Amino acid sequence: MADRDAALSRSAIEALPCGVCHVAADGSIVVANAEAQRLLGLDDRGTFDLDMIKEDGSPCPLAEHPVTAALVTGRPQPSTTIGVRRRDGQFAWVSFRAVPVRDPEAGDVRGAIVTCVEITECKRREERLRAILDSAPNAIALADRNGNLIEQSRTPADIPKEGLMGRPVWTGLVPEDHPKAREAVFRVIATGEPASYEARGASGRRWLVRLGPWREAGRIEGVAFVAQDVTEQRELEARLAIADRMASIGTLAAGVAHEINNPLTYLLVNLQWLARRLDPADAVAHTALRAALEGAERIRSITADVSSFSHVDVGRSVLLDVRQLVDSALRMAHGEIRSRARVLTRYTETPPVFAGEGRLGQVFLNIVVNAAQAIPEGDVDANEIVVATRVDERGRVEVEISDTGIGIAPELIDKVFDPFVTTKPRGAGTGLGLYICRSVVTSLGGELTVTSAPGRGTTFRVSLPAAKHAARAEPSPPREPAAERGYARRRLAIAVADDESAILSLMQRLLVEHDVAVARSGREAIALLGARDFDLVFCDVVMPDLTGLDVYEYLRTTHAGREEKLVFVTAGALTERTRHFLKTVPNDILEKPFTLEDVMRLVAKRAAVDG
Repeated sequence: MADRDAALSRSAIEALPCGVCHVAADGSIVVANAEAQRLLGLDDRGTFDLDMIKEDGSPCPLAEHPVTAALVTGRPQPSTTIGVRRRDGQFAWVSFRAVPVRDPEAGDVRGAIVTCVEITECKRREERLRAILDSAPNAIALADRNGNLIEQSRTPADIPKEGLMGRPVWTGLVPEDHPKAREAVFRVIATGEPASYEARGASGRRWLVRLGPWREAGRIEGVAFVAQDVTEQRELEARLAIADRMASIGTLAAGVAHEINNPLTYLLVNLQWLARRLDPADAVAHTALRAALEGAERIRSITADVSSFSHVDVGRSVLLDVRQLVDSALRMAHGEIRSRARVLTRYTETPPVFAGEGRLGQVFLNIVVNAAQAIPEGDVDANEIVVATRVDERGRVEVEISDTGIGIAPELIDKVFDPFVTTKPRGAGTGLGLYICRSVVTSLGGELTVTSAPGRGTTFRVSLPAAKHAARAEPSPPREPAAERGYARRRLAIAVADDESAILSLMQRLLVEHDVAVARSGREAIALLGARDFDLVFCDVVMPDLTGLDVYEYLRTTHAGREEKLVFVTAGALTERTRHFLKTVPNDILEKPFTLEDVMRLVAKRAAVDG
């Protein structure tokens, strides 16, 4: 009977799908079933002294095998995965478990029972899945019910994996973001509903974390995470928001300049008109009038600069003199500079460059403002901002802006052109100014560089390619007063179309020697110009009902030739379509605020043509 039971037991062991070995106390294999022999490449008798590796690829000596641990410690050993290379050269991943066998009377360890299951295919699938997860652009992780990290697909650059495994997932975040991460984890565990939060890693990178319940057998065992690095996306959104605000400010500035230009026109021209009629002997009145004219001219210069800098001219380039752009930037930044430093300009003759006026002007304005803000207020005589222009050895146009300010720290000098890096106090700058400046200059084929010495100052150099085949315009001959040229002495029929009553009254007073008719809207202008052929027509571009472009098109299609006599009057704030139109037609343009001399010159020009 005993023999029969032993035979049945041996048959049962042989039939098991896993390998089973009985190992003696000295480590020798007493018996191994067929699966164990196949799996490990053993004879009926042998040892576990095989070519083995751990999961990390390092060698696994017999001394570290579970069977050895069971024999030495006398305690059961948990499942351990070991790679085995059999004597026939085949490799397999095997899960080993070992249980000590004790003498029933003495209690000492007499051997061990070892089970081994091949998991090669499972291991391959696990490695494939791991490769897929690790190649994903997002970090994927699992945490237990306490929020402790137990698995992670890959390690984000600013979160050290070694320091997080087994610890709360929020440990890798900046401390101020711990509460919202902790709250999200325990809310998912409590409700089983997905959640999300955004947080910063230790290095400041931003992560959008989505998390949901991890269930086993219907019970929530923890939380699964997917973390997306959104640093660049948030920086781009911030840049777009700033660009949008800047565009809005530019539109507002252009609109304000437009509204100022109309009253400034009749202020400036009336002052000039009074100056011609004032008693020459009244010196005090002439002095006061000159001061008023200087103030009006200063307002005119400011509005012209604002209009120039507010143009959105991406993709639109013209020939530009960098000295004029720098001068404009210096005027715009005068409020920042005047209490901090003296301005020195060292200009040499330079060829024109091909660029968008507004974009390149903003580059110079930004650098000039930075130079001013790097200098403490209150000691103007001890500090200076030096602006120089030259042509370098490569034939490129170079603009150099230097200051005697605090300089840039060595650790920041290589980062000043990176987005969101600023040398200004917190809240005083976005860190995008120089980044945008370099982007603009680079898009023009140029270079923007910086050198600095802390405590001594900073120098920015803008190098731009000279415009190819760009002929410089010959300087215009000095204008002689229109009244002395004699052209306008012939009485002309002149029409003026403008929705500003003050402009109409002004033009009637200026052109009192001519036959002047006025129209207060685009529709009135069409009716007036359709009924009569005028020698000269001053037509406002922007009117409430019909525009100057509509008036031009009406004359071109119904009274061909009359459209050539139009002078377009504009106060700025033009649409791109209108700017393009004014560039394509040969008509003269009179920009508000215009001067008395501007009007007389155009009248004289027309009289000369008709005379």
